[in-house]
Amino acid sequence: MRIAVIALLLAAATLPAQTPCSSTPVYQPCDVDFELTEQEAAQHPNPYLTVELRAEFRAPKGNTYRMAGFWDGGRKFKVRFAPVVEGTWDFRVASNIERFSGKTASFTATAPTTPGFVIPFNVHHFRYSQPDTPHLWMGDTCYRFATIPIDTFRRLIDIRAAQKFNHLRGLVLGDEANAARVFPTPDQILPEHFQAVDERVRYMNQKGITYDLLMAGDQNHLEKLLPNWKHRERYVRYLVARYAAMNITWQGVQEFEEYRNGAALLKEIGDLLKQLDPYRHARSTHTVATSSALAGAGWMDYIVHQSSDPSLFAVERQLYPLPFVNAEFAYEDSGAGKSHAHHVDADTFRHRLWNAAISGQYVTFGNT
Repeated sequence: MRIAVIALLLAAATLPAQTPCSSTPVYQPCDVDFELTEQEAAQHPNPYLTVELRAEFRAPKGNTYRMAGFWDGGRKFKVRFAPVVEGTWDFRVASNIERFSGKTASFTATAPTTPGFVIPFNVHHFRYSQPDTPHLWMGDTCYRFATIPIDTFRRLIDIRAAQKFNHLRGLVLGDEANAARVFPTPDQILPEHFQAVDERVRYMNQKGITYDLLMAGDQNHLEKLLPNWKHRERYVRYLVARYAAMNITWQGVQEFEEYRNGAALLKEIGDLLKQLDPYRHARSTHTVATSSALAGAGWMDYIVHQSSDPSLFAVERQLYPLPFVNAEFAYEDSGAGKSHAHHVDADTFRHRLWNAAISGQYVTFGNT
């Protein structure tokens, strides 16, 4: 749901209560839109770097949630927020654009139409935000979901939703070539790419599918793309501002062990997610075998496996009081051919799927 408050922000310190976010269901994102003037845009030729914008939202019982805004191309900015309880919410804007700072407004959140976000629960399990609503994770993999033709993407989601899948993991930047287009330099970003991702995440969320967000690919991709922590911190802040109000989980980077210093990099990212994400979306990372080595760092709240070895899970389940998601126990060869050891025929895939699920792991499908 989108709300136009630009003219009101220009006119008054207090926004009319009836305009922003009216009748927004709990757990559904709404966008508060802002637009720079020509003069402000001239003062900020790269707004991704220099414009600061955030809003503090106050719930009916006084709890507060702070959400940063994000640049959406041209002179446009947004603050994206999802209320978590019914009732009247107030918010106040802060910005280094003086015209925006100090503006206030209110809106009403209505009854939820979805069970909410995915939360680790009861040691090895998940549930939704709504109490007593269990979540049985069943995932699919489409690394290139952000760049495949939109009709192909929608057909995939329609089929998976009909088959009762409720997760899809994919690279938010696409492959390395596309990521280089999104980040032509570490200090520049292509908002149009994320606008397309927004549309796809909204579509899968509408179908009851949670997006497992991978920030970058394997082989040290994120550090090559964004070589210092300041670059990566800005990127993580942008992702939180843009996607935390949606139904997602954080799944770090692809195969963190292939990074030069993957544990330290994920610690930085994970700690920042804990600080910035007011919805506390589930956090982990993809792996070559198991992400359990990172469990003691304090930021991760579910473990990802990439293994068909039942003894790995049998041991780790006793050691780590966290849910386990097996993201790659096998890829089913559906006709493309086998190029890796874990690419197997359909019968072998079904046996591995059964072994993973019956032992207590949540599972994610993949094919060749």
